[in-house]
Amino acid sequence: RGTSQVDMTDDNRGGMGQGPDEGRNGAPQAKKARRPLDPSSFYSTTRGPPSPGGVSSSSRAARVDAFVNDYLAKLKERALAKQRDVLYTQWNTQQEAFEFADREDPEGDYVRIFSQEVESKSNNQGQPLRKFLATSYVELWRRYKDVPTKFRHFYEIIREGSPCHAYFDLEYSVLDNPSRDGEKTVGAFLHLLRKVLFANLDIRLDDRWIIELDSSSALKFSRHIIVRLPGSAFLDNSHVGTFAAAIVEEASRNRAASRFSEMMFVKNKHGQESTFIDMGVYSRNRAFRLFRSSKAGKSEALMPTARMMRAWENSFPDEKIFMHSLVGNVDLNARLLTLEVLAEGSRDGSTGGARTVFSYAKGVAGGRQGRGRD
Repeated sequence: RGTSQVDMTDDNRGGMGQGPDEGRNGAPQAKKARRPLDPSSFYSTTRGPPSPGGVSSSSRAARVDAFVNDYLAKLKERALAKQRDVLYTQWNTQQEAFEFADREDPEGDYVRIFSQEVESKSNNQGQPLRKFLATSYVELWRRYKDVPTKFRHFYEIIREGSPCHAYFDLEYSVLDNPSRDGEKTVGAFLHLLRKVLFANLDIRLDDRWIIELDSSSALKFSRHIIVRLPGSAFLDNSHVGTFAAAIVEEASRNRAASRFSEMMFVKNKHGQESTFIDMGVYSRNRAFRLFRSSKAGKSEALMPTARMMRAWENSFPDEKIFMHSLVGNVDLNARLLTLEVLAEGSRDGSTGGARTVFSYAKGVAGGRQGRGRD
């Protein structure tokens, strides 16, 4: 009603009747000049007033460009990772799958090759036909976990020259070895495995590093052992084969004095002596059956043993068991073990036995061919 509104600033809240531009004694008070705002303060990474002279426009632009480029690079890497994860192709031959993998992933960092037996089809020899898959571990598991049991006949292809973990196929005919105790025989194998590892690498094998999968039947004892040494792997599966041969050699050398060593020898279907360790699984581009898979025409799938689940405290879900059981699932920064068999000279100068020398290759796993990444 003709009266002005009261300014409720801090200086006027006392209700003493001063106007907004009057001092406490009523005298007019001059307004303070505002300090111009330096735009560089928007880009400063520290609190407080900007440094004298501020920040140059070229420096600000460089920081903005660096931030944007880093952000775009991360987006691109996420997109590529997602694309790699969902990669899934099928091929009629192994060679076609290899050629695709080499084109798509020359460094061998993420494309892996698998095979699947097709039970309803067979070749001229009556063997199940196989189709070959080029995919990532993530995408394979996403599909594999939902495949019906009767169709789950999958194998990992261990490519020639590829870094891999130690793996063993332990087997014997139940009919030809009627008094054999399979669990005790595996225990004897693990004893010798620990002995060879400690003697050559000073490594004490932890049960939690062992994946133990069984697919035994009434006719055949069959068990797969995969050993994942922390931070290490083998240069390729030929070196794993040399490792297996070193265990057999250890058993042969001490056979008369050790019951564990004696248990490494079994009878085959022809009544001949053979080794408990199948030495035929270290060939080039070997197919090695996957966790939860059976052979075509059979129902016995590879499943974790009670010994393994006790060591793992029954806490690992199927996906983690699957990923850990993949022989070629090697960290890119893993150190690579090599084994070389050297002849030993006897005291009279003639060639005696042989010894296996364990050593680490230069560099780390890197890609498919074990190329070092310094």
